[in-house]
Amino acid sequence: MEQINYIRSIDKFSLKNFFSKYYLFVFLFIGNSSVPFLRNYYFNYFFIIIFIGFLKNVLNENKYVMLYIIFYLSLEIYHYFYFFGIYDFAVVRRLILAFIVSYLFSQKFNELRKFIHAYVKIIYGLSLISLIIYALFISNPQIILNFEELFKPFFIVKVEHYGQDLSQINPLFYNFDYNLHLMNRNNGPFWEPTIFAFNLFLAIFFNFIITKKVINKYSVVFILAYFTTFSTTGILALFLFLFLLFFLNNKINFVARLLILFMFVSSSTYIIVKNSFLLEKIVTEFNQVDDTIDSKGGDSRLASLYLDWDEMVEETEYILFGKGYDIDSRIKGSDKDILRNNGLSASFIQIGIICTIIYFICIYLFCSKLCKLAKLNSGLAFAFFVGIIVFSFSESILEFTLIKSFAFMGISKFTIYEN
Repeated sequence: MEQINYIRSIDKFSLKNFFSKYYLFVFLFIGNSSVPFLRNYYFNYFFIIIFIGFLKNVLNENKYVMLYIIFYLSLEIYHYFYFFGIYDFAVVRRLILAFIVSYLFSQKFNELRKFIHAYVKIIYGLSLISLIIYALFISNPQIILNFEELFKPFFIVKVEHYGQDLSQINPLFYNFDYNLHLMNRNNGPFWEPTIFAFNLFLAIFFNFIITKKVINKYSVVFILAYFTTFSTTGILALFLFLFLLFFLNNKINFVARLLILFMFVSSSTYIIVKNSFLLEKIVTEFNQVDDTIDSKGGDSRLASLYLDWDEMVEETEYILFGKGYDIDSRIKGSDKDILRNNGLSASFIQIGIICTIIYFICIYLFCSKLCKLAKLNSGLAFAFFVGIIVFSFSESILEFTLIKSFAFMGISKFTIYEN
């Protein structure tokens, strides 16, 4: 089989391509997971109608895909009947709908080379836009406030934050919310800076898959945007990914690996200690676990981990099969409206250890498939997978249509050629 033919146009950013139909589809794919204006489950009906029209075969012949679909959907039906009377069937309907959409997306983008090229260029364009907006905001916030008013009548998203109803302006290319205005953090078009960091992390990996280079004009823009998110999780995931990228390289000898390990530990320690948004944030969250549980219902990574674990060990059935996605079947007391944001522990309590492990295996197979197609070290797949898991500890990315589609891609038959 011919290996991936690296497209030379990756070095050119074309607005014509950026606004093409295929790029629009990929943007919707990204946005359905993490752009606030598109994270409305009504859009899933729109996506199903659009994408069915472009699919020649709705059902993949791969038996592993069919088993995965049957197991996942059966699990959600099980949750509905196990908690019958308190489990809202609307949750079942939304989850099944999102699962179908993720499958349809995965089949539409089964030409992996074409997909990752589009993904890199879209995130590159969004990163450039975000850096311009962020620079203008830092230099003169009033300019951005005036600019926001142009989109206010059309792109308002209502959110609830600790019992307060808030509005944010999200005209698809940027999210103008409190993270920008109050915390000076770059959201890009996504609902939260760490989600922007996650999409940049994916783009950095895909860019390396395409070019086999750590540094080029794309990665430089990605890194600049990455650090404007001030994401603790993002920085940790990126440093760990880069460390594993070199440490697991078969071409590097044992002594060099030890040197890399020493440099990683020493540089990471220095960076964490010297940056308040890293060390101070981690220490503060650790010290305030009890208070966060009492006053905010567990709205921190460590507090969420504690509460999710406490729920999971209540019954053996919960460990094996989880408690589902309906908040009424899970969170007790007055904290039901408060978000638990540890996506990793949430996955175990929502779908159980069996389905979570299967899910992780499918995601890893997707990472491995990309590396094999590009004839790269299998250690890179592990490094990428670890990065995804690190991000999941901080945000609910495992629930994304994007990541569910990666799982489908991992066990489906795909081509690497463009038509």
